Amino acid sequence: MITFCLCALSLQAQDIKPSKVKNSKVSTLLRDLQDRELPVISLQPKEEEKSSAVDEALISSIISYAKKHLGYKYRSGGKGPKVFDCSGFVGYVWGHFGYKMASSSSAQYHQGEEVNRNDLKPGDLLFFNGRARGGSVGHVGMVVSVNPETKAVKFIHAATSVGIKIDSYPDGGYYSARYVGAKRIIPN
Repeated sequence: MITFCLCALSLQAQDIKPSKVKNSKVSTLLRDLQDRELPVISLQPKEEEKSSAVDEALISSIISYAKKHLGYKYRSGGKGPKVFDCSGFVGYVWGHFGYKMASSSSAQYHQGEEVNRNDLKPGDLLFFNGRARGGSVGHVGMVVSVNPETKAVKFIHAATSVGIKIDSYPDGGYYSARYVGAKRIIPN
């Protein structure tokens, strides 16, 4: 028994000459294929798939770049390259990739598209109230990973106590009590 795999990659049925094929069943099959209009299967990704892949690669690069700064010191008003406050860190990282971010976390909160807590993705910005509960936005961090089952995230930020670090949200404490919302800078 002969098994065939017919693919419309770069070989068309008309490119094969039935007279050159020794097996009569194969030759007959090839003649039949030449007489039919076969659909052309495109192996090129759709435009939105290409865009999504580019966006994912960019987000991955942004996160990798942010992680290179782990352990850098915190300083109020610090915009880099060696010391940062939270908004200075976010602005510095995104600025490295050509994105202009506002200079404060409360102003950054007005940039990008709002994201539901259950739809967070790497690269999204998380916003928290400042130290005074119930106050305005006073802190920002960037999602580096999302647990697909629990939706818990790891985020990188400039913490006043230790500088650039990765924390969890929800954490059942400080950040959970102060969460304000999230924004996506690169829309889907």
